[in-house]
Amino acid sequence: MAKMSPLRAIAMGVVSMQYGPALSVYGAYVMIYSPKTPGLTILITVVLMLGVAKVITFFAHRHVGSGGILTYIARDSGRRTPAYLATAGLFSGYVAVLGSTVTATSVFVTGVLYNLGVKGAAGEHWQLVILVLIAVCTTAVCHRGLEASFWVAATLGLACVPVVVWVMIQYSVKHGVHFAPLYSLSGFDLTSTLLGVVFLSSAFIGFDALATLASDTEEPRRNVPRILNAVVLAGVPVLVLSLLVESPIANTDAFAAGDTVSSIMAKQGGVGWMAIPVDVLISASMIAAAVAFQSFAGRFFATMGSVGLLPRGLSVVDPQRGTPKRANLVAGALSLAIPVATAMLLHGSPADATVYLGAAIGYSWGYAYIVVALVAVVVVARRARNHWPVAVAGALAAAGFIAFEANGLRDGFKTADSTQSWICAGAVVLLAAGFLLVRKIRGTEIDLTAIDDVE
Repeated sequence: MAKMSPLRAIAMGVVSMQYGPALSVYGAYVMIYSPKTPGLTILITVVLMLGVAKVITFFAHRHVGSGGILTYIARDSGRRTPAYLATAGLFSGYVAVLGSTVTATSVFVTGVLYNLGVKGAAGEHWQLVILVLIAVCTTAVCHRGLEASFWVAATLGLACVPVVVWVMIQYSVKHGVHFAPLYSLSGFDLTSTLLGVVFLSSAFIGFDALATLASDTEEPRRNVPRILNAVVLAGVPVLVLSLLVESPIANTDAFAAGDTVSSIMAKQGGVGWMAIPVDVLISASMIAAAVAFQSFAGRFFATMGSVGLLPRGLSVVDPQRGTPKRANLVAGALSLAIPVATAMLLHGSPADATVYLGAAIGYSWGYAYIVVALVAVVVVARRARNHWPVAVAGALAAAGFIAFEANGLRDGFKTADSTQSWICAGAVVLLAAGFLLVRKIRGTEIDLTAIDDVE
């Protein structure tokens, strides 16, 4: 089988992050979480992700030709418990991705209807109808296969970039570029800064899978750091540009009423006729991404079923399509149930669940990153002391992710943010305990590396 080129691997990593649609929304949402220090929030997030990249590179060099943090943890940790904890974090994170992608798609579809004159589209009943339709449609086409859906999502995601940039330029000509949020530290608040880091870390969707991608290249030892660092750093201009242009929009009445950031930029930039087309393009991109992520989640669940961590019935594959129909149906059901349950729990609308589920991704994956970072520190201390920069990177990454997990948990169930933090922590702990119980009942070790192969 032909090996993948490093450039193709980087391209696949970049498009899997959906930086195109992210460009159109993240600046405004960062201001919601970290209104006083959004620039610092971006900096901390990137440093933490580069720290994890350094750790993954270290492990990839130790296990050339194989990749994935579950493989690294299972092989290099003295006990198996950390690997199951990381598996639980990744699993709950992908469940949150399912719900987040569908709700994010519904926001843009709602925006299109809103701009077509259906003002009631921002109401909860309309949002629920749109959610159901999106979940049903994405589930219906998931059996077409992961590769096809990925490339459709990638193509549409890239197509969003020039269109969104053009709208941003038109908006900036009239309203200027706001540099203050990038460097201002006035009124610094650690709590909101860390909340912003939680949300922004969810922007690096599938980051843990990049090592597996890099292992398929000709020279994985050289290409792993190139690919990981390139994908992380590619997000920097996206996040910074989005912040510089969109920061004022977070406080506008139109944004609060349910209009999309891209639509607001078009209207206030003097190109109102682009409001609907740009939202239609982003909606199409998000729908394609929802299909791709749901297809991946189906395979993820099916693989967990095949190794015994989930019901084995999920591993059944359609002989004609080669896709796990049962697992896809479960993924589709979760993509609808998760945002609805989140909205009910937080007493908000389905659209409100978008932001909370984005943070839930960060909270869940944070536990997996903490585990792999700490394992790296232990391995360096015991067996590879000359790799002290890795230990420093691992310690910083672990400290950063522990800090934002602790920040989320410290208020108990008093706020919506702390409530979701506790839910994510509880889900990770319960899933890890369940996985360990399954292992004990079976009496044999479970091949967690198979899950990395899916990624």
